[in-house]
Amino acid sequence: MADKPQRRLFFTAILALMAVSLACAQLTASPHPTSAPISPQPPSPVITTPAVTLPAPATTAPPTATPTATPTLPPTTTATVPPTATATPSQAGAVPCVMVVRTPAANAPTASSQGTALPRQVDPHVEVCASATAAKVGQIITVVGRAVDIGLAYYQVSLHDQGAANAALLAEITYANELKSQANASQVLELVTIEAHNDRLVVTLRARSPGQTQLSIGARGEVHYGYPGPATWAGGASAPVTFTVAAP
Repeated sequence: MADKPQRRLFFTAILALMAVSLACAQLTASPHPTSAPISPQPPSPVITTPAVTLPAPATTAPPTATPTATPTLPPTTTATVPPTATATPSQAGAVPCVMVVRTPAANAPTASSQGTALPRQVDPHVEVCASATAAKVGQIITVVGRAVDIGLAYYQVSLHDQGAANAALLAEITYANELKSQANASQVLELVTIEAHNDRLVVTLRARSPGQTQLSIGARGEVHYGYPGPATWAGGASAPVTFTVAAP
């Protein structure tokens, strides 16, 4: 009878060991994850870039044009056209004086056409008028010449100062405004410009010094006494015009 309780204890201990072994086996077969305490991570450092304040771009006002005073140029003087140069027309058609064509002499030849006389006479010469015949030193005088009954004229302008032995050629120019020659021909008047346009000649003179001088214009070219006949190379001159220059 005493062995029964011992046997029960023995079997109870065996059952307990079996239960413990079974539990261990189950734990070994199916391990449960252990929840390890999670330590909080320190916050990531945030790099803060200091704000850079840039200076505002300078606003440059557009350059303003400073008005400059227009320089006052001194009055220009037209230079005398050099020899062999072509004078530039600037007074074409300008008539600063009244020109009167003379009446031909009674013995002047009569023009003809196809052998028939025409009711006009041929009188080759040059008519002249001037803007003034008296001036003071420094003043300008304009002289206009017209070739009458002379075609394709070559003009010669001469001045004869009072007391000089002979007249001197001031300038020679063609009907096509081609200057052939010029010279310092007078102590009283000096040449400023000269222009020729077919039968018209315009001469600009400046009073140079006190005194008196005579101007005359000659022309040579084609003179037609009859049509259709060959032209004759001939010409004529103007009556002299006297100019008096006084001190300013």
